[in-house]
Amino acid sequence: MQDRVEKEWLFALLAVLVLVGSIIEEIIVIIVPLSLIVIIVNFIPRRGGVFRFVGKEKGSRRIVEFSMGLILLTLLVTFAGMPMNIFVVSSILVGGVYIIEKVMLVRDISPIREVAGFVIGAWFLGAFGQVLSMVNGIQIGTSRVVFFAVIGGLLVALAREDWIGKNRTASMLSIALVLWILSLPAFEYLDIIPQQLMFGIGIAGGLGYISWRVGSASITGMLTGIIFSLIVIVFGGFTWFSIMLVFFGVGSLVARLNYKEKLQMGVAEENEGAREAKNVFANTVIAAICVVGFSMNTQLGISGNIFIFGFAGAIAAAMSDTLSSEIGILFENTRLITTFSKVEVGTDGGVTVQGSLAGFVGAFSIGLLTSWTLGVGLGGAIVIGIAGVTGMVGDSVLGASLEGEWMSNEGVNFMATLIGAIASIGGAILGGIVLL
Repeated sequence: MQDRVEKEWLFALLAVLVLVGSIIEEIIVIIVPLSLIVIIVNFIPRRGGVFRFVGKEKGSRRIVEFSMGLILLTLLVTFAGMPMNIFVVSSILVGGVYIIEKVMLVRDISPIREVAGFVIGAWFLGAFGQVLSMVNGIQIGTSRVVFFAVIGGLLVALAREDWIGKNRTASMLSIALVLWILSLPAFEYLDIIPQQLMFGIGIAGGLGYISWRVGSASITGMLTGIIFSLIVIVFGGFTWFSIMLVFFGVGSLVARLNYKEKLQMGVAEENEGAREAKNVFANTVIAAICVVGFSMNTQLGISGNIFIFGFAGAIAAAMSDTLSSEIGILFENTRLITTFSKVEVGTDGGVTVQGSLAGFVGAFSIGLLTSWTLGVGLGGAIVIGIAGVTGMVGDSVLGASLEGEWMSNEGVNFMATLIGAIASIGGAILGGIVLL
C-alpha cells in the first residue's frame, strides 16, 4: 500500500512539473526532467533505494509511459498548436487522481456520492491549474476554464471507473485529445456568461442523476450521458439538446418496458436495462461530432445545415433502432432480415412487423421534432425520417451478417447512427434542401 502511495505522489509530482513549465513558459523545464526519468529508469542499473522504488517492473513501466505521454503532449503544444490549458488540465487531472481521492472522498459512501465528490474535486483541480497557467498573460476566459475543467473532471471520473491504474497514459492522451477537439470551435461558442454555462451543467447533471436513480443508466452510462449532453447544450443549445433528450427519455422507457417478460425470454438487456458507457457512446457520438462540426461550420466553410441533418439523422437512426429492437422482441414471428427465414426472438438481425412499425414511427417523430425546433421544414422532416429508417435497416443487416463474430452490438449501433447521418445529409443535398 505504501509503495502505491509513493508512486501516486510521483505521478502527481510529474503533473505539477507540467504546471510549473506552463507558468514560466519554459517547455525545457518539462522536457528535460521527463527525458531524464525515461533514460534513468530504462538504461541505468537499478541500485539503491531510489531504483528499488521505481525499478519494479510494473511501476517503472507506468512511470516511463506517463513521462513519455507528457513528452508527447509537450510536443503537441509546441509544434501542433494544442492549447496549453488543455495540456495542463489533462495532465494534472490524470496525474492527480490520488490527490483528488484523498481530499474529496471518505470511506463508506454510496457510489453516486463517491463519483460526485470526485468530479467536484477534479473540477476544482482542473480550474485551479488553468487559472495558474494564465499568470503568464494567456487569456482563456472564465467560461472556457469552467467548461474544460468540468468536461475534464467528468472524463477522468469515467476513465477512473475503467482505465486509471490499468493505463493511465492512455487515459491522459484520450482526455487531452477530446478536450483539444472541443477547443477548436470559434471562441464565441464558449464565450457565454458563466451563469448560462452553469445552468447547462445543472440540467445535464440533474438529468444524468435521474437516469441513474431510476435505473436507466449505470454510473458510467450516466457520466457519458452528462458529457454528451453538456457538449450538445454548449455547442448547439437547448433546442438541439431537446432532440437528444427525447431519444434518451424514450429509449430508457422502452428498454424497461415489460422487462420481466424480456428477462424470462432471455432477451433482456444486461444490468436490468441500465445503459452502460459503451451503449451511450455508440448511440450518441456521431450526433455529438455533428454538433461540434456545426459550431465550426464557418471555419470549415460548410453550411451549418449539413450538420443539422447529420445530427438529426443519427438521432433518428438511434431512436428507430432502439424502438424496433425493444418493442419487436415482445412479439413472435421474428424473421432474419437477410433471408426472411424464421428465427428465434432476440436473434441478431431478426425483425418483426411490429418492431419495424415502431422504428418507423420513432424515426419520423425525430424528423418532425427537428422540423419544429431547428426549422428544417416538412421536406427536411421526411428526409430525416427516411434516414432514420435506413439506419434501422442497416443495423439489422449488419446484425445478421457481422454481429457476434466481427462486430459487437455497440459497433453495430454506432454504424447504424453513422448510416443515418450520412443518409440524412445525402438526402438533404440530393433533395436540394441544403447546399454544400
